[in-house]
Amino acid sequence: MLKPKLLTKDNAVEIKEFLKYSDKYMSLAKFPTLYLWHEYTELSYDIKDEFLFLFECKFDNTALMPFGSGDLEKAMFHLEEYCRNISKKGRLYCMGEEDKNRIKEIFPDRYIIDELFEFGEYVYRKDSLAELTGKKYAKKRNHISKFMRQSGDVYEYCSISNDDRAELKNVIDTWCMKRDCGPGDTSKHEKKAILSLLRNELGIQYRGGAIRINGTIEAFALGGRMSDDMAVVYFEKADTRFDGIYAMLNKQYIINEWPDVKYINRQEDMGKPGLRKSKQSYYPEFIVKNYSLKLK
Repeated sequence: MLKPKLLTKDNAVEIKEFLKYSDKYMSLAKFPTLYLWHEYTELSYDIKDEFLFLFECKFDNTALMPFGSGDLEKAMFHLEEYCRNISKKGRLYCMGEEDKNRIKEIFPDRYIIDELFEFGEYVYRKDSLAELTGKKYAKKRNHISKFMRQSGDVYEYCSISNDDRAELKNVIDTWCMKRDCGPGDTSKHEKKAILSLLRNELGIQYRGGAIRINGTIEAFALGGRMSDDMAVVYFEKADTRFDGIYAMLNKQYIINEWPDVKYINRQEDMGKPGLRKSKQSYYPEFIVKNYSLKLK
């Protein structure tokens, strides 16, 4: 039977090679996202028969799609055995369209497969986000106009690095204070993930950008390349005292940091209505679908 162990900074390199078999455009199944959030999800793993098995212990050992080059049928039976004996939920997610079709071909009637709309990832054309042309982006241009009227003479865009971590902490703390983050909030884990990314832990590459107003960082974005034609935005934070600052940050970050990609992945909405509305307002080109699986 599988014997997962907790993922740590010391052993995380062991899972990297297997993740090339995950959905090309699904950031949730890529090494940076998995590693940056591994302490929060209490991620554990095992490697068996040329497959990587991942489990989120914090969420009742929910499994991710097995990734690898071996026999998928055999891998699924390993997973079923573990779930029957250990896992409370017996559910799998982070299964992309291609994986869903492979599972259905091998097991036509064995599993219940559902789309997880809250984990679908919003993907946009880079040029659309950078240019904001056309009637549908009128509101975004208005937000930027408000920002320019208020702060146009005193703002600048700049790239950022680990040298700016103290200022980024301040932005996060201000953002959290306004949201009244409680002890169960994910913000402390997000802050730790941001600092890990800035340090390039385990060679995770990123490009970061910020808006300075009167010399002080008031908004920032951090992202990375996830394929030959796509970048993903991992984190965005801003002080909303400044009208239109998010719209300005998004536009300038894309223009300055990602001129060499076709698509921008802005990740999932987690089922939060406000976040969903915000992501839909930028008119995604497509959604990276995420499916769950459980035994009938």
